[in-house]
Amino acid sequence: MTQKELAERLFVSDKTVSKWERGGSMPNIALLLPIAEVFGITVTELLQGERRSGNPVDAVQQSEQEQAVSETGQREPAQVISGTGQGKKTLAVSEAGEGKQAQTTSAAEQSGQAQAVSEVSWTEKALFAERDAEGDRALCRMNGIIRKRRRAWRIACMISLVLAAVELMVLAGAENGAGLPVRGSQMRDLLLFEGILLLFAGWFCFFAKELLPSYYDGNKIDYVSQGIFRIHMTGLAFNNGNWPYLCVMFRIFALGMAVLYPLLCLGCLYLGGIGLWEQIRNGVLLTAFLALTAALYLVGRKYG
Repeated sequence: MTQKELAERLFVSDKTVSKWERGGSMPNIALLLPIAEVFGITVTELLQGERRSGNPVDAVQQSEQEQAVSETGQREPAQVISGTGQGKKTLAVSEAGEGKQAQTTSAAEQSGQAQAVSEVSWTEKALFAERDAEGDRALCRMNGIIRKRRRAWRIACMISLVLAAVELMVLAGAENGAGLPVRGSQMRDLLLFEGILLLFAGWFCFFAKELLPSYYDGNKIDYVSQGIFRIHMTGLAFNNGNWPYLCVMFRIFALGMAVLYPLLCLGCLYLGGIGLWEQIRNGVLLTAFLALTAALYLVGRKYG
C-alpha cells in the first residue's frame, strides 16, 4: 500500500503519512483505530509494532530445530553401542529405539500443530481478504454514486455562473427609478457578494469531500476542516450520516443566492429605485443566513 492510498483511506494528505514514516510526527489518537482497521490488526499490535497471534513460519522453524536436536540425540546411543559389551549394546539399542520413536512422535505432533496453525492462519487471511473485497466493492459503488452527483452539481454550478454573469451585466446597464444608473459603490458591493457566493458554491461543487473520516462517526466532533473551508457549529456533531445532506444544503443556498440576489436587486430598481434596495438588502441577507443556520441544525440533528 502506497502513502497516497493510505492517505486517501484515512482522509489525510500523503505528506502527513510521509511525516509518520520519517518520525517527524505521530498520528492523532483518533486515527489509531482507522489505521489498525486498514492493516487488519488491533490497536495493541499497532502500538507494539508486531503481531501477537501465532506465526506458522515460526512454528515450522521450531519443529525443524526440535527434529535436528532429536537426530543429534539419536547419534549418541550409537556411540554407547560401540564402547560396551553385548548386553549393554542390546540395552542401548533398545533405549535408542524407544527414544527415537518418542522423538519421532514428538516431531510429528509439532509438525501437525504447525500445519494446524498454518491452516487457521490461511483461513483468517481468506476471511480478511473476502471482507476487504466486499468493502472495496461497496466503496467502488459509493464512489460511483458520488461521482455522478458531483458531475450534476458541477453542471448546476456552471449554469448558475452564467445566469449570474448575465444578471450582473443587465444590472450594470440598468437605471434606477430616478432614471440614474447604479452607482459604482453599489455595483462593487454586489460584485463582491456574488463573488463570495460563487466561490463558496464552486468549492462545494468541485472540491468538497462527500465522506468524512471514520473517526467522525465514533466521536462527537462539531467542526469540519477541508482545505480553505472550515465550519464550526456548536451543539451539532458532524458525521457521515448528516454530512452529505449538509453539503447539499450548502450548495443549494450558495447557488440559489448567487442567482436570486441580483434578480431581487434588479426588481427593486425598477419598482422603487435604489432606495428600496438599500432599505431591504440587509434584512434579506440576515433572513437568508438565519434560515440557512436553522435548516443546517434541523437536518444535522435529524440525520446525525
